[in-house]
Amino acid sequence: MNMSDYKQSEGFIARNCRNKDVKRTKERIAKQMIQCRKAIPDEKDEIIDFINYVFSQNERPHDFKKLLPKLYGDSRNYAEIHYLVKEDDKIKALICTMPIEYSIYGNEIKACCIGMVSVHPYARNKGYMKRLMKEALTDIKNQGCHYVFLGGQRQRYEYFGFEPSGIQMEFYLTSDNARHGLTHTDSTPVKIVPLTTEELLDKAYSFYVAQPVHAHRSREDFYDILSTWDCIPYGIIVNYEFSGYLTMSPDGWIPELLLADTKHYSAVLKALFTHTGKEQFRLLAAPYDFNKINYLQNIV
Repeated sequence: MNMSDYKQSEGFIARNCRNKDVKRTKERIAKQMIQCRKAIPDEKDEIIDFINYVFSQNERPHDFKKLLPKLYGDSRNYAEIHYLVKEDDKIKALICTMPIEYSIYGNEIKACCIGMVSVHPYARNKGYMKRLMKEALTDIKNQGCHYVFLGGQRQRYEYFGFEPSGIQMEFYLTSDNARHGLTHTDSTPVKIVPLTTEELLDKAYSFYVAQPVHAHRSREDFYDILSTWDCIPYGIIVNYEFSGYLTMSPDGWIPELLLADTKHYSAVLKALFTHTGKEQFRLLAAPYDFNKINYLQNIV
């Protein structure tokens, strides 16, 4: 090799080294710019803006301050139960891990609900959700939770060890059901009133905590939880006595309906059609709520 060949070869080696160094530096910087961690309280507004954007992109417009006031209302700050991925200090993926305790026939169960599973549409297929789920599930297990649950596509979450579990029954009650099945029911003793006074809320809360199976809800959070997903809480008055409560969304979804006496079901449901003018209601029933199930399956 002559001197000119050596210089050219030396230059090639030097350039190669510089290119590799630049590449390694860029990769190192890129890694430093990507964070996967728990959120801090100061990131609350950023979290709300992010989930509003992502869920509004996928479905109808979302405003989680109104949809989930217990978590995202102005007086709340649950930022620290969120895990997030940031690129250049901007959120690109996020999940919420909401701790919930249940009382089940006297047994206390510690659980966690995973929600707000979201990735920015321009940051998908980067493995961010896998990183978040792995970190969150490790922490949840270390906290001693008895079980973790979420809702979504079965195959998607089987990758993380989730399996289908639990049963929830749903009944559709139409105005035709009421016209034929509740013809002889007298609903005049029933009044449906907004659940807004402290006295009515106290009574409704006492009904709730008396259930053999229920999630722990503080009295302070009770109204906000009943208002979840645009629902409006109502008190049920029968013969001038407080006899239960329900919460209902604008489209007639009734996730909670508790009555002091199951004999009032017919009158209350008939009164609901009169009170709202709706053509259909969708009622949920847990598998242990035998009285509600037995009644509804005989009328719908």
